[in-house]
Amino acid sequence: MQHSRIAILTFRAGAADEAIAKGQAGLLPIFHSQPGFVAYGAVKTSDDSAVTVSVWETREQAQAAAETSASWVQNNIAPLVDSVQNLVGDVSFFSSVAAIGG
Repeated sequence: MQHSRIAILTFRAGAADEAIAKGQAGLLPIFHSQPGFVAYGAVKTSDDSAVTVSVWETREQAQAAAETSASWVQNNIAPLVDSVQNLVGDVSFFSSVAAIGG
């Protein structure tokens, strides 16, 4: 079973694009280098909000990713962020075209 870290972020007005770009450039490479990394992505939900999802092999790795992310946000994009909620849980199911198509 895989585990996921989900972050719900609210940014200062109009800062979503900048924050997401900085996360892709800065946090994604960090996640890639951590044990158990499976996937990471972001969904811009408005000009001032986004949801990010990362998938990990173990719950402990997902929890470590939440801690890494919180530290990275504080050190790199804190002026752009109004709030962050980190959630960690078991992936109950996940499907994709690649998984279905073989």
